[in-house]
Amino acid sequence: MGLGLVAAFSIGSAIAMSTLGMVVVRAEDSVRQLEKWRVANALTFVSSILILCLGGFVFYHALTGLGLS
Repeated sequence: MGLGLVAAFSIGSAIAMSTLGMVVVRAEDSVRQLEKWRVANALTFVSSILILCLGGFVFYHALTGLGLS
């Protein structure tokens, strides 16, 4: 059973990575068009702020779960 799980995980990982690679290759033209717009710069800034906020949210809930806040 363990060998079957390892094989299934390996096959799933290979499929996921291959699919992601094909999506990146096919999306290259779209990304080049986005680089011309200022939207691309704004999206990187907004995504970084969102990740910081989510990290702070998780950190706060971890502290409250431990009873430290």
